[in-house]
Amino acid sequence: MNTFHKLSILILSIVFLIVGTNALLSEPIVMDQNTGFQLQWEIDNGTITFAVSANVQAWIAIGWHTYGDTQPKAMVGADFVVATFGGQANVQVWDMVSTPGGGPPPINDTSSAVNGTYDILSYSGFQTSDYSYFIFSRKLVTGDKAGDNDIVVGPAGLDVVWAHGSSNDWAGHGYGNAGRQTIDLGTGSTPPQQPDWFGYHVGFMFFTFAVLMPFGIFVARYLKESHMWWFPIHIFVQVLGLIFTIIGLAMALKMVGGISMATNHAILGTTTLCLFYISIFLGATSHFMWNPQREKTPLFPDIIHWIGGRLTLVFGFVTIILGMLLAQISQGIIVVFGITFASYFVIFGYIEFYKWKWPTKPDGYHLVNGSF
Repeated sequence: MNTFHKLSILILSIVFLIVGTNALLSEPIVMDQNTGFQLQWEIDNGTITFAVSANVQAWIAIGWHTYGDTQPKAMVGADFVVATFGGQANVQVWDMVSTPGGGPPPINDTSSAVNGTYDILSYSGFQTSDYSYFIFSRKLVTGDKAGDNDIVVGPAGLDVVWAHGSSNDWAGHGYGNAGRQTIDLGTGSTPPQQPDWFGYHVGFMFFTFAVLMPFGIFVARYLKESHMWWFPIHIFVQVLGLIFTIIGLAMALKMVGGISMATNHAILGTTTLCLFYISIFLGATSHFMWNPQREKTPLFPDIIHWIGGRLTLVFGFVTIILGMLLAQISQGIIVVFGITFASYFVIFGYIEFYKWKWPTKPDGYHLVNGSF
């Protein structure tokens, strides 16, 4: 019998096994509409069998938290089962757990950091060019206190997390390729999905630091000598940015379950917000301390306000880049954003050169509120 016939028989055997097993499984729960990521299960005599599939050619995984656990961070304290593929019928299923004391990436139960045991009783699976599937069994209660979370059937449901990669290489899943869903294993019911806190956080923060702040600086720097209405527009834009950052911060806290400085994005983001709020405070102070008889612009608070605003803009740019890298946004989007943001500085630099080379003011100009 040649290699092709052996491979065909192996694949057909796996297919017949899966089809026969699927007849005993629950109705599928679709975890992700975009990829058709779905989960099925069957419980028999203290053993649970999960079937996981998705319309991707990549590694796929599920995990779960301890019954009744309200852990807001999906990757913390979770028990994972990960399937990696090396060909159509070459599947490897890993018994993994959250890194002790932290979250991602998950590590093997049998690693020295965990000292747990491998508790997958059986597994199989396959992969095609656009579909991945694996099925495995384990005890509801394995006795592995170090590496496993017990699976309990009850009204509180099982807090299930899911993920898939962008390829078969074991690496981070990236934004949009993971989620979580609470499932009652007894009834198959699922509560409504939580709002997309990440999306709201990105939207409010991106609009503030990539749109509102550059526009506010442009208005204050280049329109005060020719437009009487620069000041109310500058104030409106910065106050709107203040409101948006507060909302964006609240979304981030909700997303991660509280204050967390575990990433460079979080650390620099906090620094950026502090600079932004201080800059706004100095701007308000400059307005109320403004003296129309002054001979020159004072260092405090005016010049410090200007410097703080420009530093905030730069810090905001770097924070957005770090956020994109953390969420594993595609390289093309990051490059285009970087070029767009760099163009702001090119435009500002060109206008500064133009003002220096041809320093003129329109006739009939009257300064409004000094140099806020």
